[in-house]
Amino acid sequence: MDWKKVHRAIFGEIIPRHCLWDKKEDILEILNLIGGSNCSTHLYFPDAGGNDFSEAKEASEKDCIELVASNTYIIKPKALVFDSIHDDLSLNYFKIETNPLPPSNILGINKGRNYEELTEISPNNYVQRYHWDLQEYDGEKLPETARVVIRFLKGSFVIFMKSSPYYDMQSAYIGLHEKLDSETFKKMLKR
Repeated sequence: MDWKKVHRAIFGEIIPRHCLWDKKEDILEILNLIGGSNCSTHLYFPDAGGNDFSEAKEASEKDCIELVASNTYIIKPKALVFDSIHDDLSLNYFKIETNPLPPSNILGINKGRNYEELTEISPNNYVQRYHWDLQEYDGEKLPETARVVIRFLKGSFVIFMKSSPYYDMQSAYIGLHEKLDSETFKKMLKR
């Protein structure tokens, strides 16, 4: 499915200039239409960087979802926003706005960042990340279900198709979508 077909699967024949979903179930459904397509999409993080996006899942933490993009990112979604920039669909994007997620309070994890990288031993049972590298915690081998998760405590994300001109911009990886207000970000894309 290409980007145009993704748009049609979500909106039908008439693509709006702007759309917002604020129910977690709707957000998951739309994100999985995006990630489940054969269209290659990229998820940009709030501060810097990004990864190819593949799917969204219900998280075990209350009111949270997981974004799967090479790693697993846990967020507390507030809304999913779609903005159409041009008749050229390549600049259209989806923005995931989040509610604050309280830190895990694992000693020394946050260090002023807006995310925590942790080892999840079992649902909602987190320990410091280095236990993943050691493959043990408290003298015991980690269970098969253990995994690394990254909990984003705040910030917004955007998803563009990888063939978008935005993907080739150096500034795409410095979190401009987070630093600029929506209107300024859209004007920058139009240029």
